[in-house]
Amino acid sequence: MKKFRWLLAALVAVALVPTGSWAQERGTVTGTVTEAQTKRPLAGVQVSIAGTTLGTITNAQGRFLIPNVPAGAREVRISLIGYGVQSRAVNVVEGATATLEIDLAQTAVALDEVVVTGTAGRQERRAQAAVVATVNAASIVETAPITSVADLLAARTPGVSLTGTSGTSGTGQQIRIRGASSLSLSNEPIVFIDGIRADSRATQLYGVGGQQASRLNDIRPEDIESIEIVKGPAAATLYGADASAGVIQIITKRGRAGSGFTQSLSAEYNTIDANFTPPSNFAVCTAARTTATLTSGDPAVPLCFGQPVGTIIEDNPLVRYDVFRTGNMRSLNWSGRGGGESYGFFTSLGTDREEGTLPSNEYGRSSGRFNFNFIPSPQLRIEAGLGLIRIETRLPDNDNNIYGYLGGGLLGSPATVGRPADGWFASNRQVDAISAIDNRNVAMRTTPTFSVSYNPTGWFTNRLNAGADMTRTEAQNFFPRNEVGWYGTANLNSGQISQARQNRDQYTIDYLGNITTAVRENVSADISFGAQAIATRSDVTFATGIGLTTNAANAIDAAAQQTGGQNYSESRQLGGFGQVQFGINDRLFLQVAGRLDQASAFGADAPPFFSPKLGVSYVLSEEPFFAARAPGLLSTLRLRAAWGT
Repeated sequence: MKKFRWLLAALVAVALVPTGSWAQERGTVTGTVTEAQTKRPLAGVQVSIAGTTLGTITNAQGRFLIPNVPAGAREVRISLIGYGVQSRAVNVVEGATATLEIDLAQTAVALDEVVVTGTAGRQERRAQAAVVATVNAASIVETAPITSVADLLAARTPGVSLTGTSGTSGTGQQIRIRGASSLSLSNEPIVFIDGIRADSRATQLYGVGGQQASRLNDIRPEDIESIEIVKGPAAATLYGADASAGVIQIITKRGRAGSGFTQSLSAEYNTIDANFTPPSNFAVCTAARTTATLTSGDPAVPLCFGQPVGTIIEDNPLVRYDVFRTGNMRSLNWSGRGGGESYGFFTSLGTDREEGTLPSNEYGRSSGRFNFNFIPSPQLRIEAGLGLIRIETRLPDNDNNIYGYLGGGLLGSPATVGRPADGWFASNRQVDAISAIDNRNVAMRTTPTFSVSYNPTGWFTNRLNAGADMTRTEAQNFFPRNEVGWYGTANLNSGQISQARQNRDQYTIDYLGNITTAVRENVSADISFGAQAIATRSDVTFATGIGLTTNAANAIDAAAQQTGGQNYSESRQLGGFGQVQFGINDRLFLQVAGRLDQASAFGADAPPFFSPKLGVSYVLSEEPFFAARAPGLLSTLRLRAAWGT
């Protein structure tokens, strides 16, 4: 690991080299972006000044304003997902305002669309050999009933599949990009939030079968601007060997310099109908069942009492006890966005509460986020953000055992109706016993981020990201004390409480540099290089207490028997990569890249791991011979291929 530390230090030093070009004459660029066909204003359009870090997003009226633009001839770039990219030349005069009126036309395939963070080198989609899909989260949330990040990804990107692990509220989904990629390692894609490695595990400290909460769904969809999904060899080359299953990049919302202030407030209430009728249980009346005597403790007359032998009886204890309820979802969210002459900010507060259709199923999310960006000069952009999230999840026990609602109801017998079991697998109070089990997780999550973009010249760009994802989780699994043998074992009937605490921290430092140069008149070259360091630490302490005096005193130290333990793990990853990309006539692009990784998981004696990549992208439809020989056949045709490990 030590022999790679010099690389990160050198790259950071290059990124922070000062420049004398900060003190320049400056002006302002403003304007309006509308749709070409309908002339309606377009919100959320990315507007930037080429060769600088200056940029903004249009407001609801399609207007934008970029102050402090260096005087002289400048290129303004305008882009929006689903629309053709435009570039406009503008002459910026000191102390004056240049105004633009821009029409964007819709296009099915936007090859000039800019990929924000998913790749190195040329950022246009036309230049990428790998597949980088983009989801415009901000516009989807405005028009669709989105409650989680999983909802944003579901059925919106080819090759990305989501499978629900359970129907209970608060549980997550299994994500696969182009299917399973390994038989022994994780097949889940890794997740970055604003360039920082994020916790995306499906986790529950006390497992309840396949039901698990997903850390990915901790993030409020209303805070997300866009999502990029990196598929294929580009993922491992840029993000390391553990990115072989793909990468999901989440970009949160930012403020708009010079846009003033706008805010939004929303409140929602929805009901969740059970909409499910469980199957009935059946039994055959035998001679013993038809003549069984009644006892004073029986709750009702047995179904076989007085019936002919061989009669088929039916019962549905889940319906008869009215186990399923009508759940609900409630949310209250506020956000503010704006900025001044050289800064922008976005802030939000929100709370979501959900009660599932089962009595012991609840989910709650409270979150706040603040993002701030500052542009002290056209060459320098500084961004900082802080996210605070509290997640509380209560899940019912697994339905594959008798402590699940379906397990207790579907494993019962109609022949026991009127007897102590009353159609259930165990006693007639089993539904009360199941509802009383408290399996609860409470997670507090903090995600600070910091980013510096520095472009000393138009041909040399630098970006440095640093941040952390810190989660503190408390969990308990409580079986209350009872006197009637609800749970079937002596330990559980006397009361059992299990508690766990987990501290998990993940730190990221990431640098990316790019040099653009012209090799000859129609040939350009982009040389990209970068380094990444990730450190992860996890510490879990757990204890169990058996035998409680009262259910109110459900602490571990109040139990008659006590056991406990601890799990600790720590890992470090360090990697560096380089890439050379040639562009010929802005139509043919060739990529050669490689990454060198070293990780503590490899072992002290293991050599660094090398991941190569080759790629080509060819916009064939822009070749003169294609248009001449196949006029009108295809408006856009791009061929691409990529290989890597």
